Amino acid sequence: MKFPHHEELTEGLGTLVGQLPPLIKELLDPSVDATDRDLRLHLFALLTTGRELTMDQVQAACLPEFLALGMSMNPASFDPSQTTPGDLAQQKARTYLFPYLMNRYLAGLRLINTPATLLSEFEVDAGDLAIAQLQRLQYNYNAHFKVANYLADLKARTGLLASLTARHAMTSVTKSAEVIGLAGQIGQSLAVAAHIIDECD
Repeated sequence: MKFPHHEELTEGLGTLVGQLPPLIKELLDPSVDATDRDLRLHLFALLTTGRELTMDQVQAACLPEFLALGMSMNPASFDPSQTTPGDLAQQKARTYLFPYLMNRYLAGLRLINTPATLLSEFEVDAGDLAIAQLQRLQYNYNAHFKVANYLADLKARTGLLASLTARHAMTSVTKSAEVIGLAGQIGQSLAVAAHIIDECD
């Protein structure tokens, strides 16, 4: 599926990634996960439509992308028979990316003055993403991946990232916990559906 390109948000992400240490930037590949990223940024733009985005809003849209980049650089599936020593060395280096990028996400939450009531919720969700990556790795290792596992995995990883983006968007325009929570559920469902459609295509 194709989603509109949001230049302001894409440039904001580029600026934030550009501030990372050179060694980290060398390991990143921003083209990975591009379709899902376009959906998340489009979702953010839709939820804040009719308003000129502030710097805090641009940063709020881009923060979950740190988590997405960390996850995409640490694939949750592998085939040991196809792995060379060079691949193993790269994988080992990339295992340190997710904790580093998660810390950038958590620090960014404070920079955009995230309400205290939501701060701990976002922090827990970031940790849940790391656990979901481990769970997906277990499915791969055990070669045990049923339809129910597939759907649960999509909700826990792809869906949760979109949920974070939607909640970040709504946090910048309303204080209603119910509206913010509902936006998160909608974002999660949309991301799961879009991902399934892409895979079917």
